Amino acid sequence: MNILISAFVGTLLLMAGLLWWQTNRLETAQAELATANGYLSACGGRLQTVLDDVRSDNEIDAIPDSALRDVPAHWLIPDEIDRPSQN
Repeated sequence: MNILISAFVGTLLLMAGLLWWQTNRLETAQAELATANGYLSACGGRLQTVLDDVRSDNEIDAIPDSALRDVPAHWLIPDEIDRPSQN
């Protein structure tokens, strides 16, 4: 009878150890998943920034060269400098 009790207690301890080990593996996997999701989200943000930059560049590239000569004065002269009056 003592052998059965010892085997039962040993089996319970083994199962408890395996459960603890699996729980730690699960927690580690969940932490790694959260980290990967953070990296993926940051990558998506960087991609969106690049796409917005390309779209902006394409809009500027679509301006004809003749329109580039008609630049408003406030684009070239800072606000701190007195501008000549325009009539």
